[in-house]
Order: sequence, then C-alpha cells, then structure tokens
Amino acid sequence: MEEEVKRAARAGDIDPLYRVIEREPLILKEIDEKEFVETPLHTAAYAGCTNFAIEMLSPKPSLRRKLNPGEYSPLDLALCNGHRDTEAAHKEMTIRGETAVHCAVISGSVQAFIVLIGWLHRTDNKDILDWKDNNGSTVLHIAAQTSQVEVVEHLTKERVDLDVKNQENHTALDIVADRIADDSSSLDVVLSATISSQRS
Repeated sequence: MEEEVKRAARAGDIDPLYRVIEREPLILKEIDEKEFVETPLHTAAYAGCTNFAIEMLSPKPSLRRKLNPGEYSPLDLALCNGHRDTEAAHKEMTIRGETAVHCAVISGSVQAFIVLIGWLHRTDNKDILDWKDNNGSTVLHIAAQTSQVEVVEHLTKERVDLDVKNQENHTALDIVADRIADDSSSLDVVLSATISSQRS
C-alpha cells in the first residue's frame, strides 16, 4: 500500500493517493509514526512533484517535518535538487496558509530558509517574507516564537516589516518581550536586541 503511494508520488499522480487513503484511511498516520523513514512526501519532493507534495500536506501537515534515513526533510530534498517547479512553488501555500518559507522555518531548516531567500531575491518576490499564515503569523513571528536567532538576523537584514501583528495583536518583538518577562534566557535577549536594532 505504501509502495503504491510512493509510485504515485514519483509520477506526481494525485488520484492514486486519494484512492489509497479511501481504502486505508490511517496510512498517512502510520507513515508519520515511523522514525527516519522515506515517506511519499520525500519521494514527491525529490522528484519535483510539487502539486502532489502539497496535496499530501493537506491531510497530514506534520509529514513536512519527517526526516528520511539521511536526515533530510522533504523540503530539504526539494531545494537541494533544484527543481524548477519547486522553485515556482515558493508562492504555494499549505492548508494553514503557510508559504514554503514558513515551512522551512517551522521545520527548523535554516539551509532551506537561506535557499528560499535567494530565490525570492532572484524572482523579485521578497514581499512573501511578510505574508501571514492563517494565524496571522509572518515568518518573523514564527522565528521569534521558536527562538531561531539566525533566521531572525536574516529577516531583519531583509528589512521585513517589524510592525506586523498576528491574530493575537502581537508583533514579533512583543512575543520575545513576553517570553523575556517569563524567563529571561540569553537567547531571547539576543532575539530582542536583534529585532530592536533594526528599528534604529
């Protein structure tokens, strides 16, 4: 059954995916529960089958973080193999309104994030860095929430909008300030200083 989904992933054929899910509703859950496994999402990403990959993420978004035996996420494979249709997919969004840049930061893949920044420059789409997901969070909000200093540094150098507020009416700096008030870790202090320095 799983091999059938992988064949569909290689071909980028969405119909067999849904036929398998209809026959075996728990198949994606079972795949997701395995550790260090080559998922059909890895297969689709490696083959550059972007539409198939997006369809797989809709019912099971957590698959985007799965590592294969070589410790690569699906996004890592797509970016490292430089597929043209994957490059065009930086504007595609998941069911939660997340762009490829959101996904890279959520998965903690700094390498994928940096590659995407390069693509956004080359295609003159840097405004995507300020796009919000369904929770109103930009990539900067997510980087601040997950204490990713290197990503925050890159984003502030890109001059992203620091005043954007999420659905909770918080800017990225508000998120960091709240965390410092709760637990003043050195990482949060660095995050706060990095974001604040761009305001001056």
